[in-house]
Amino acid sequence: MDVGCYHPKKFSNTYMLYKKGWSGINIDMEEDKITLFDMVRPRDLNVLSPISDKEEEVTLYRYSKYGLGSTIDKKNCL
Repeated sequence: MDVGCYHPKKFSNTYMLYKKGWSGINIDMEEDKITLFDMVRPRDLNVLSPISDKEEEVTLYRYSKYGLGSTIDKKNCL
């Protein structure tokens, strides 16, 4: 399981397992990242969702189009 999965190949430890025939679960709250996982790693279950202890609608705040550090907490935005 890779939570906050970022990229299907780049800097990915789980990609090494995928290449050996494994499959797993990748979770990220950014749609473009999950879309890329769906294209590159179709054997995996790729889930578009933030992780929280609450069930509610949230707003995603991104620092860049395909980067690190997205948040659902507005006070943590730059």
